[in-house]
Amino acid sequence: MNKKDIPQIDDFIQFLSNDILKTPIISIYQFKRGASSFNYLVTLKDKKLLVKLAWKHKKEGVERLVKIIKTLAQNNIPTANVISFQNNSIFSYKNSYGFVLEYIDGKSLPACKVQKKHLYEILNMYKSFQKISFEDEKILIPAYDFKILQEEYLKNCNIMLEKTTPFSLSNFLLKMCQKELQKIGESPLKIEEKQKNIIHGDFHHNNILFKENKLQSFLDFEDVGYGYATEDLLRFALCLTARQHLFYPSKKSLINCIDILTTEFSYSYEKWMVGLNSFTLQKMKKVFVKPRTPSIDLTKKLIQLIVFMRKYHFVKSILKKKIL
Repeated sequence: MNKKDIPQIDDFIQFLSNDILKTPIISIYQFKRGASSFNYLVTLKDKKLLVKLAWKHKKEGVERLVKIIKTLAQNNIPTANVISFQNNSIFSYKNSYGFVLEYIDGKSLPACKVQKKHLYEILNMYKSFQKISFEDEKILIPAYDFKILQEEYLKNCNIMLEKTTPFSLSNFLLKMCQKELQKIGESPLKIEEKQKNIIHGDFHHNNILFKENKLQSFLDFEDVGYGYATEDLLRFALCLTARQHLFYPSKKSLINCIDILTTEFSYSYEKWMVGLNSFTLQKMKKVFVKPRTPSIDLTKKLIQLIVFMRKYHFVKSILKKKIL
């Protein structure tokens, strides 16, 4: 991002007060800077608002996100709804586009504090999320073809292997990843088109707000699109339990979480494996999207990937015991 595009807070306050909100701002706090946006908590005299300034997206991308949020709110999915002003839902500021949201008080629960009652509340709301019908399907991200991804990653893995020194650590790790990619290619990677769902795309406990132990809101809808619900659900389980290992055994918590998931969602073993494989290929994206000569940073990512693959096989064994 160019330095000139970074919001200068005094200028931005004046812009919001005079051109958008038409009322004085008591205070403004930049509470989170994402990969492609700035987020502000704005306090007015009688209420609080959230302002999202998406500096990496084109206008069409911001309009798409606003349409998704409005559709979710209209279907009673707990989310901060978009506030329109002067018959507009988005505004332009310098080289960026933004929009204003209602403020919903709450915070994400630390993984160690997510209890069974929270899980059921989250999963019940996710079931409602699955039933939503979007009139404009063009705003939804198309489903990935995971067979193509698997073949692409395997090809790039082979290219990277050719660039490594035999018997080096990078060579050893890449050969391990090569075997894992081959095994994934032999597992289910696709189900019938009609069995695809609307998915969140980044479903984990940090994107869910609670207040006083009650579910308040889902967050971050940039990746909403078509895919497999089992991918969302296993992402949720793996992200949750990966952050619990300091407090109690991760294996035990993962087994308990998957036990609840497979009971609440009666999918076939094939569907669960498609979800597990698709999430795993998403995890591999940072390593195998572009073939390159391994570096220290890439070696670190390869080690992290091999560690994750141990959990992949553990989840696979749980699903076999539970369903087959």
